[in-house]
Amino acid sequence: MTEGTGVQPVKKRARPNARLVLGLAMGLFLGVFATLTVLFIDVDVLTSPRNIQMLVVPTTGTALEGDRRIIGIVEERSGLFRRHQGYYVYAGCEEDMGYGHFVDLDFGIPSPPVIKDAVAESGGIRVRFDSGHELVIPPKSLNCWR
Repeated sequence: MTEGTGVQPVKKRARPNARLVLGLAMGLFLGVFATLTVLFIDVDVLTSPRNIQMLVVPTTGTALEGDRRIIGIVEERSGLFRRHQGYYVYAGCEEDMGYGHFVDLDFGIPSPPVIKDAVAESGGIRVRFDSGHELVIPPKSLNCWR
């Protein structure tokens, strides 16, 4: 007590702003954590690929004699937000283009590449694109069995 007045001195409390700052920091942390978790899940959960183009390549008279080969363009999108993940050239024997050899073509192109033609040669299958680029897929990557 203070002498003579009968009034007790007021104790200073902890700063009320500390709780506010702590609450804002925790909210920010949880928000960033939740956002990163959702984006991580979005990338990990991929949808079934969307087949954009498919060509059947005859292999008679080449080292790939026997089975026909299918060459195509496949687009992969994320499962949650359907964001573009990449374009791939498919080489294999299945018409649904689910099992085979995939070559990643995602080099920043805004629209899917278009295959001009694909020809079976002794060194594999030569794939020509409308853009003028070429891709050769070697025979060892063209197996049609699991």
